Amino acid sequence: MSTINKYALMGGAALLVGATLYFLSQDGEVIKFNSSVHSKELLRLIVKDLFVQGATAYSQKLVMLKNLKKSGEMDHNTVESFKHKHQAEMDEIEQEVYADNKVNETIVQEMLKTYAGDSEVKRLLDELSSIE
Repeated sequence: MSTINKYALMGGAALLVGATLYFLSQDGEVIKFNSSVHSKELLRLIVKDLFVQGATAYSQKLVMLKNLKKSGEMDHNTVESFKHKHQAEMDEIEQEVYADNKVNETIVQEMLKTYAGDSEVKRLLDELSSIE
């Protein structure tokens, strides 16, 4: 293969990599905050759903820890491992709830700012923080 062909092939590969990175960096579904769509009621629903699913996951972890304690297999590393697993699971739950409600983290943060004074949202967030 000639030097010109090698350079042409490398240039084409570089162009392909650049185009791939560009398309991967684009957000396919750009969502903008719209108060008529992203209502206080939707935020309440999202936070409540996060709480219910998070509390369920937390309860499951507590049962597992209780069983480990009974068997004498629980130590500091086990507890720390459960904490990390729970946080990872909460992150997954958060992404699922957001996807189910067709929002993303940016929209939820905007909703939280917009409806910061809502007492029901505050109460639900307090409940949520108690399990995280």
